[in-house]
Amino acid sequence: MIVPVQKSVMHILNYAIESLGECGLQVAAYHQGELVVDAVAGIADPETGRRVEGDTPFLVFSCSKGITATLVHRLHEAGLVDYDAPIAQYWPAFARHGKSGITVRDALTHRAGLPEIANVSWLDQWNLADAGRELEGASTIWEPRSTLVYHPVTFGSILGNLVVRVTGQSFADAVKREISERVGVPDLKFGIDPSDVLRAASRAVLISARTPTPETGIAPPSRDETEQTERMVTFANDPRWIHGCMPGANLTTSARALARVYAALGPDGVGGMRLLRDETLSEAVRPSFGDDGASLSMGMGLGFQLGGMPEVSPTGHRLAPWRDAFGHDGAGGRVAMVSPRHRLAVALTKNAVTPGRYSLVTWRRVLETISVSMGIAFEAER
Repeated sequence: MIVPVQKSVMHILNYAIESLGECGLQVAAYHQGELVVDAVAGIADPETGRRVEGDTPFLVFSCSKGITATLVHRLHEAGLVDYDAPIAQYWPAFARHGKSGITVRDALTHRAGLPEIANVSWLDQWNLADAGRELEGASTIWEPRSTLVYHPVTFGSILGNLVVRVTGQSFADAVKREISERVGVPDLKFGIDPSDVLRAASRAVLISARTPTPETGIAPPSRDETEQTERMVTFANDPRWIHGCMPGANLTTSARALARVYAALGPDGVGGMRLLRDETLSEAVRPSFGDDGASLSMGMGLGFQLGGMPEVSPTGHRLAPWRDAFGHDGAGGRVAMVSPRHRLAVALTKNAVTPGRYSLVTWRRVLETISVSMGIAFEAER
């Protein structure tokens, strides 16, 4: 670790707990392939007072999608997946009810027309095989590719079942083989096995963020924001969300692990090992749009959100100010990303779910602090 950067990050984390409503946090950063920040602060379980440790598992919600996308890209490099092939080529039953033309690229870019499954809730998709059968019987809500709308859980239900069919392995085993073992991060877990009592007991307990203190200048959350946050907390503390396999939504891991994976996607890799080739990454970070021109406010590549995009909230926070950056955030303010140009990978995990309007405030402060401390200009590049 670089001591001045580590101290600066610790200052921000303590401020976030005292003033921004956070509870427990982890931050890890790699620069030029080396770990430069490994910081933790706060409480993992408010009921017992258990402190956050460097290996405390945190639920990261949709940061899961970046790992699932990376896995699909590795299978593409292995010749097992063609981005422009129909999903039904690998999973014939998926073609039912007019879905034969939906491609792997459509699923990666949230253009499949299946953001939800009628009469199937998010929690009902906890079992990946059952979610696959529901998808087989589902119809699209709109014509694939006609627009681009975020697929919160079905992103993982579609691509997770695709992975199972092209590898002949469980989704967990594919993640282990293609990512965990290569990068040296054993704690990338999509769902905690019920028999893994120690991991389940050490998992950070998800809570609603406290209201920021007045001096931050952030208005208190509205009733709607509070209710939405509480719904996410209820979902994610449900045993189905904890123990199921939801490749788009229930990864439990640490900031150390996430940052290491994204460092392995950067130009330096980790330990001389890179997860994807340059040509694959070039394809993966090309902005995607629906036929109507729609995209996500953060920009959308092949499963990755993109940096350098227009501001996404009144407070002006975004994934990263640099156009080459890519990664993924998760509900309530978890984020992981890499900027290849700046050779910087950063991850933030936490247990407080912050309302969307200011969910990225802590991330913004952390990323800016690390960047400035490393001599990297924290500004949009034209």
